Amino acid sequence: LTTPADYDALHQIDDGRSAARYRDLKRLAGERWPTSLGSVLEVGCGTGLLTRALARGDDATDLTVTDISLPMLRATRGHLDRAGLLSGTPVSFATHAGTEPVFRDSAFDTCVGTSVLPQQVNVRGLLANTFRGLKPGGRA
Repeated sequence: LTTPADYDALHQIDDGRSAARYRDLKRLAGERWPTSLGSVLEVGCGTGLLTRALARGDDATDLTVTDISLPMLRATRGHLDRAGLLSGTPVSFATHAGTEPVFRDSAFDTCVGTSVLPQQVNVRGLLANTFRGLKPGGRA
């Protein structure tokens, strides 16, 4: 098993890389990227590569950050805390594999996740659960 610190080092995760990933996602999504993210569900946060940029920006009204690994969630929370990002956009943390229907239907405006599908055994279940959690007109 990889520790969160090993994961950060292996993938060179830092604030600059976080901002670059966010810019890349927006660029690749093009016109499909919403003008406001609203209430955001992040599936598979890892150690917070994308979470940092989401919490830093003003596009999200609130974040629900999930990962199947409690140590990864703790690492994400620690990174956000050290960067002073827990006092702005409200952030909730939950252990979640992505396929369990633990959130209410139509709860989120946007769902994001990076590097999640290759780790997922039940891709169909993940996608079905993701779209169930989106509000009408929501984006994933």
